[in-house]
Formats: sequence, structure tokens, C-alpha cells
Amino acid sequence: KATVSVLYWFFVSKMMQVEEASLGQLAVCLRGLVYGNTGKKASGQWLPAFQHQEVKDGKEREKKVRSLPQVGGRPTHRRKGDGGSDVPGWVVGGSRVTLREDIDNFVEYMKLTEEEVWERADVVRSVGHCLSLAKPDAILSDPYCDVALPGSRIDLIVRNAGDFTHLPTLLLPHVETPQLSPDGTVTFTFRKHTVCLKQASSTEIAPIIKKYLSEIPHLRSTVILLQAILLQCNLINTVGGLDIWTLVVMAVSVYVRYTSVENTPARLFMDFLACFGWAFDYSRQGIDLNMLSSGSSWPEKQHRESFLCVCDPLDARINLSQHAYKAQQLGATFQYCYVSLSKWENGNPTHRYVSPLANIIAHKKLPARTLRPSRS
Repeated sequence: KATVSVLYWFFVSKMMQVEEASLGQLAVCLRGLVYGNTGKKASGQWLPAFQHQEVKDGKEREKKVRSLPQVGGRPTHRRKGDGGSDVPGWVVGGSRVTLREDIDNFVEYMKLTEEEVWERADVVRSVGHCLSLAKPDAILSDPYCDVALPGSRIDLIVRNAGDFTHLPTLLLPHVETPQLSPDGTVTFTFRKHTVCLKQASSTEIAPIIKKYLSEIPHLRSTVILLQAILLQCNLINTVGGLDIWTLVVMAVSVYVRYTSVENTPARLFMDFLACFGWAFDYSRQGIDLNMLSSGSSWPEKQHRESFLCVCDPLDARINLSQHAYKAQQLGATFQYCYVSLSKWENGNPTHRYVSPLANIIAHKKLPARTLRPSRS
């Protein structure tokens, strides 16, 4: 009984140092208590990300931050004595930020540089040349350049290409490892870039995306944030996951239905998480921009063969998420993100060196990039 009491009170004292703890974190803590591994290294595994603190004389003391060389092509920082936990490169050291400011810093940090834009355009031109050798009548376009993450997969739209069944064989002399996915897309490697070719049902996808980005405030930042979150969960740009066009349509639907006078990046982003985390009924409701208006209810689900129904704005008969069988994980993912960010939603400043987005975005899982200027 004495041993149990000591373990209980030690466990309570350790939990007083954190604000929230999941069941997994509790398990790690209990395992450390049982096996005697209760040092800083063990506690660093269950403390919230980038919130490692030590208690001395009853007062919390911030640990000093020192700059390190770029890790994986990204400028990072490391704190002394915390086991080497890296702070994301978008965090500006020494400044207190709100959720809105952190979103602005993240979007600016993930913005494609001029060199990356030029390199992407060169890859698209070269792939278009290779495709013309296999399909002379094919027309290639890159509609997602404005919302692309650095180093992520390059999704291209192909028109007038006919059947894709034999396209991997025709592209084999020009590209590496071409494969035909179950959803009808062709994925291959070209100059160390992963490229995906998808047939387009219409020629107006690129101008419509540009129209949405120009007319809807903060749509670009919201789509970039959602891509970063879903990418580390393997729910986008992969077999069974969403694509960027589907994500754009979902974000636009939230803006149309929940539009408000005071629209900020944080407001639109949090509305998206709350909507598809709790409010949206995936079993009965669908997304059709042609049937949505401000304050209206979600239309009835038209394509019931898939878990998520997102109708193409250009043709409602097409379900953009038809092959997205991983969409069942979206609700839980968005709920976790909303709960993690809700305490910063009202503009409350965070801890001095803590990024609100660092609680939901693992910066080490972001796509690696070769070119990145250091932040001042």
C-alpha cells in the first residue's frame, strides 16, 4: 500500500506540469513510473510537443533557445537539456504569437520560393513533352501550383489522353516506375519528384481554382494548412485519400455556408475543423456547391456508394471522393485538431516559444525541400 501511495502521489505531481494528456501519454507516464524510468528523457516523451519545461524552486523557468544549422533543409532551433526537441522553422524566436499570427507565419514559411516555382514549371514542361510522345493529342495543365506544398507530390490534369490503361508502358522509357492506381491515376517519379496524372472531366478546373482563391479571403492559407495536417496522416495525395481539388471544394463549401462578417484565417480554418469534425453527417449529407447558400442546410447525399460525397461543381454526377476510402478517418482527425487549437482560437497569446500549430503539425513529417531562405 505504501508503494502504491507513493506512485500515486508522484503520478499526480507529474501530471500537474501539463494541461492536457491523452490516454497514450498516460500510458507512457505509467510505464515510466512502473519501470523506474522517470527522468527527463522519459517525461519528454509524454509532455506536449515543444512545451518542455522544468520546475525549480516552485517556479517554471523557460529553457534557452539556441540556433542550429538547417536540419533537412529547414531552419530549426533546439532547446538545451530537453533531449534535443526541434522547434519548427516557422516559429519566430522571442515573440508571443496568437493563432492568427502563427497561421500567417506558417503559410509564409511554406510558400514556394522563386526557385521552387521555376523547378516545378520545368518538371511540368518536361512531363508534358514525355506525355506528348505517348499521347500526341494530350493536353497537360498544373492547376494546383498556387496551393502546393514544397516538395509534395505534383498533381497534373490531363485532357484528351484517352484510356490510361497502357499509359504506364508508354511512359516507361521516359520516367521511372510508372504505375496505374485503382482510381485511374498514373503515378511515377521524374527527376526525384513524384508526379501524378489524372484525367479531367472538364477544362475549367484551373480557372475555377484561381477564381476561388481570388474571391474567397484566406482560402489559400486554409487549404495549405489542411494539406499539411492530412499529409502527415497519409490522408491526401495517396491511394484512398483526398486530392487537392476535393479539399478546395470542401473549404469553399464551409465558407459559403458559414460565411461571417469577420473572416480571418483562424476563423475559416476553425470553422472547417468544427464542421467536418462534428456538424457534418457523413452518412446522410453531401457537398454540392450548386445547392449551397449562406445559412442553408447541407444537401442530401447523392452518391451513397462512398463514405464521403463531394460533388464536382462542374458536373454533379461526378463524386470527387469516390475512391477516398480513407475518408472515414477525417472526422476524428479534425476533432483532435479543433480541440488542440480551441484554447488559442480567441486570440490568446501562447507561451513565449510555443507554436499553436506545432500541437497538430509534426514539422519533421512535412515534405523536405532543398531550397529555403532562413527566417529573420
